[in-house]
Amino acid sequence: MVPKAARQLIIQQLNQHNHRHIIFAGVSLGILSLLLLLVTGNANAIREDNLPAQFEVDLSLPEGQVTLSPLASQARWEEHVIQLGDTLTSLLGRSGIGQKTALTVSKIKHGHKLRVLVPGKTIRIQASDESEPRLLGLDYPLNSEKSLSLRLDDDENYFALIHKPQYEHRIRFSAGVVENSLYEAALSANLSDNLTMQLAEIFGWDIDFALDIRQGDSFSLLYDEQYLHGAKVGDGVILAAEFSNRGKTYSAVRFVDKSGRAHYYDPQGRSLRKAFLRTPVDFRRISSRFGKRFHPVHKKVKRHMGVDYSAKPGTPIRATGDGKIVLRGRKGGYGKTIIIRHGNVYSTLYAHMRSYARGMRPGKYIRQGQVIGYVGQTGTATGPHLHYEFRFNGVHRNPLTVRLPDAQPIAHRYRKAFQQLLDSRNNQLALFKARHLAMLDAQ
Repeated sequence: MVPKAARQLIIQQLNQHNHRHIIFAGVSLGILSLLLLLVTGNANAIREDNLPAQFEVDLSLPEGQVTLSPLASQARWEEHVIQLGDTLTSLLGRSGIGQKTALTVSKIKHGHKLRVLVPGKTIRIQASDESEPRLLGLDYPLNSEKSLSLRLDDDENYFALIHKPQYEHRIRFSAGVVENSLYEAALSANLSDNLTMQLAEIFGWDIDFALDIRQGDSFSLLYDEQYLHGAKVGDGVILAAEFSNRGKTYSAVRFVDKSGRAHYYDPQGRSLRKAFLRTPVDFRRISSRFGKRFHPVHKKVKRHMGVDYSAKPGTPIRATGDGKIVLRGRKGGYGKTIIIRHGNVYSTLYAHMRSYARGMRPGKYIRQGQVIGYVGQTGTATGPHLHYEFRFNGVHRNPLTVRLPDAQPIAHRYRKAFQQLLDSRNNQLALFKARHLAMLDAQ
């Protein structure tokens, strides 16, 4: 276990650096006007409160008091954008640090994570102000959830820890009008592909984005952007959105309960999603529908109790609803199969799998959309596909036409908190939309 002093030193350094970049602002109704003063650029950004960094991996260091090298207090930090072909040796060399340091660093705990660097990411390097600079500190984002921080202590030893980076969160606003397609409208509104997909998923239960979109449809949304050391590192999630389709406006607000589960609700607190996804896999075509058919293997007409989705081998299969696995294994002609029970009256079956996702076992609770296995052709199958069945009280129903039940509305105990958040998001959207329209009128 790392002495607390070692962990606190890194935390203190990170916080001191981040403090210069983080502006704390609430999102309550009382200070909405102040938030608008922080608008920056065409994307209309405001900043939200940020939580302290949470460290999740301890290091094994010698016991006792640990202090950083005294040179670190005044030494400079440099930022380098990693280019194709860059190595830790070449990046340290840009700061004047000798190549032996890279070898030393690679041998400490977690140091191996610096052997392969991802182009496009930004690495921060702290070098001593000497004729032959030494490496005093280094920060490198491993992914959107974890960063590696390395420091030199006063005994000339390097130590590192992996932690959740302290992001600065900015709420951004965007709006658009559909001329040809949602994708083109989102592109014109400077939305990333990730945010466009989120928007389609949020309203996808009510709007068929392939068939229902019309010229003149419009959308507006608030979403989260993540910054680290003043540089954008990625988009977060959509916080609130509106979509007007064929004259009807749909609204959504993201609410996170105390258990950390996030869902989107309409202004009445009804979930925007259904209890079940309509399809469990990204498919090329429906190769066999529900009902009577000529069986390609048994060579006779038989009733087909599900739907077959033709897809490439290895295509992920997702659970269509929350539930518990009651069977995982081979089941006659079904081959490798998973059956999930959803409450007392619904169950779904997924057959002909090539393999199961890791951790799938009877009794395991599964979330809607979670990958449970991969498309194959085990059992009685003439080609790779997923056979999917939907049952109500044990009776097979057509997955393509059955009326899917609504998901649970927001729990009563969260009603007050949800209403406060709803009021705040609605006011933010209204204020940003007014500013957006004023900007369009001025053009």
